[in-house]
Amino acid sequence: MCGILWLLTNREEIRLCRTSLPWLPNLECVTPLTAAHMGRLLDAIKKRGPDHPDGHECSTDTDESCGGNGFVVDAYGSVLQLRGDVAVRQPLRRSQDGDQLLSWNGEIFGGLRVGEHDNDAQRLFECISSVDGGDDEALNVLDAIQGPFAFAWLRRQEQTQQLWFGRDKLGRRSLMVALILSMPSSDGVAGAGGGGAAAAGVHGVMLSSVGCQFGDVASFSGDATAAAAEGEAALSRLAGWPGRGYYLSEWVEVPVDGLTILSLSHTHAEYAPLMTPTHRPWPSPLPFFTHAFWPLACVDGETEAAVDGVSVLRAALMSSVAERVHHLRGPECGGEGRGLGVLFSGGLDSTVLAAMAATVLDVDTPIELLNVCFDPNEAPDRLTALASYEELMGLFPRHDIRLVCIDVDSGTLSAHECAILEVLGCRSSHMDFNIGAALCFASRGVGRLASRRYISASWYRELLDDATRMQGIWAAAKISPEAPDPAGGGSAGGGGESGPSSCVCCHAKAKPGCVHQTCRLCCVKLQRACALTETEIGLTQVLPSPSPFPSSQPSAGEVLAAIHARWTEAVGPGRAPSATCRVHKERGSGDRQQQQQQQQDDRERTTPWRFDPQWYYASSDVVYRAASRVLLVGSGADELLGGYGRHQTACRHSGMEGLRDEMLIDVRRLWQRNLGRDDRCLAAHGREARHPFLAEDVIAAIGKLPFAVIMGTADHTNGTGGRREDKWLLRQVARQMGLTRCAQFKKRAIQFGSRSAKETNRSHFESNRKADGSHAYRPTSISG
Repeated sequence: MCGILWLLTNREEIRLCRTSLPWLPNLECVTPLTAAHMGRLLDAIKKRGPDHPDGHECSTDTDESCGGNGFVVDAYGSVLQLRGDVAVRQPLRRSQDGDQLLSWNGEIFGGLRVGEHDNDAQRLFECISSVDGGDDEALNVLDAIQGPFAFAWLRRQEQTQQLWFGRDKLGRRSLMVALILSMPSSDGVAGAGGGGAAAAGVHGVMLSSVGCQFGDVASFSGDATAAAAEGEAALSRLAGWPGRGYYLSEWVEVPVDGLTILSLSHTHAEYAPLMTPTHRPWPSPLPFFTHAFWPLACVDGETEAAVDGVSVLRAALMSSVAERVHHLRGPECGGEGRGLGVLFSGGLDSTVLAAMAATVLDVDTPIELLNVCFDPNEAPDRLTALASYEELMGLFPRHDIRLVCIDVDSGTLSAHECAILEVLGCRSSHMDFNIGAALCFASRGVGRLASRRYISASWYRELLDDATRMQGIWAAAKISPEAPDPAGGGSAGGGGESGPSSCVCCHAKAKPGCVHQTCRLCCVKLQRACALTETEIGLTQVLPSPSPFPSSQPSAGEVLAAIHARWTEAVGPGRAPSATCRVHKERGSGDRQQQQQQQQDDRERTTPWRFDPQWYYASSDVVYRAASRVLLVGSGADELLGGYGRHQTACRHSGMEGLRDEMLIDVRRLWQRNLGRDDRCLAAHGREARHPFLAEDVIAAIGKLPFAVIMGTADHTNGTGGRREDKWLLRQVARQMGLTRCAQFKKRAIQFGSRSAKETNRSHFESNRKADGSHAYRPTSISG
């Protein structure tokens, strides 16, 4: 892994043709590019590659006879070396090939042969720099690579000078771009609002693994004086720096649908050099852009037997994990093994990955399970981590598996707030910060080890046996629109037409979790009927039949009595309606104090726990620092296997076809919403993220399975129906592996499971209920 920072500048104003690249940054919002800002950007790049943090190469070409156009390329790089036996600094340079430069931030797992002792960046550079077949041949080499990557390549052949840059087809590595603008210093500052942007001219392009939002960040965690001096030196090398004020446009993520090529060989136009970007789509797009991905054809019994989806997923995922737990240390480590890290919530995805890693690694290789919590007293992710850690130790008693409890209090979060915002780049909403904070602290890896003795402690055993408190972490199975009632009786209303998602009284849409299995209107009436039974009309004695009302207008009591009778007929005489419902709370009625007490009781029943972390720490005084340089993360599991709540909503409203369409949308926008941000956060402390679920072979294997097999809705009769859980296929894999407990845990987003959202919501919105994750995050003091 490496950090990439390239600056391409020209002494003269550049005419940039945007026709083929409409995604290039606009100039409406610019910020000054000062020496202090440049120094902070260089510091962020260095942290990504602590092995070799000071790589720099400068390439200048002003010879127009060779196609030059006065461009200067300053390429900075840092390296976290995990491949090869010899230390390699970046950017790489090959003077014999026309002074070419390459910065490569990636891992090659297939598509190009790399020897066991070779460095993949060097091997790729040798291959692409020696091609003679034009752009197509080099493009085909990059297209065939399997694995995450982002790169920048200065290519020179005869009179051709080009800057190539791009990311892998999934966007698993971050690469951002901004435009460098300049104006005479006397013109003043353009300002964040872009008041002077119209007068500024484009003088270059900046490519970076990290896009710091300078305008919103008021502090710097490093040595500000040293960073500013380094930034001043970097800016002084830019073409035309003396006497000019430099500004930076907003950052945008480089798209993943192909490569971008900037031609630097055009001759001067009448008033400015012309730089023409070219977009080259990937020759072979990913399978989820084809109609054959996730076939919707019905599955009969014979086909289901032939297509064992559980075995297919398990084999593909195991192969992916085995490939990604190699190359865990570089040549600077000597004989010392650093082990493997897992971003560990204790949930389904991370526990399966940890178990597969333990299966293929030697027993002496440490596996560090990094579990982040912002309120360890009640964070669900801590309970699931402890429970799943027990399961892993039972399955792999000889392995060195360590649970690292990373507890973050409000003071620590506040101290790192600005640093987190810097690495988030253009993804700076409140939700992005909550997710990014958890990832940054996981990458930091500073916590305390959990003792294995807690497994036999009485408080832990009692907690696991307390079904009332554990119900908050179990996954409730979901019902597909065509599914029969789990009890085997068709619809809850007895008619078999409306299905279990319909109100048992009026057949409108029922609210999941309602104690009465009804819509809101009927549920509230049933709650009122319970009250009236005790105080006014005695429904048990005067219940009318569920026949139509007489012609006269019925009284309120008669309406409630009819609803009560209809519900009793639907669910059977053995049940009585409840005076309260956690889903449908009646507004404005009853004693206020009684309602508040009921709400408090509900909260206590659904709080997974509340106990002291000191009970399971190996030592409260010894701080543990994770040594692993590679982190396995479960990104992609929810998108590929149906783990989001909106997937269930799409299934209820539009059936399997609507569910498939919704999941395809999620998979196709992973690069834009998640992966670039996650890479910047996890690499902020010199660790490399690897994504077994997003391996090309795993995606291809899942895409070939019938959609009903993935969702767990296939049976031997009509290809639909059956009780289904979210991520059903992965839960079956977990059960096969003996992970029966984690196979029952519900999916929780990291910001909710770790309680990072709750911690920041109190400060920014006063409460969780008022929180809006789409709001832009602004630094503030976070108080408990």
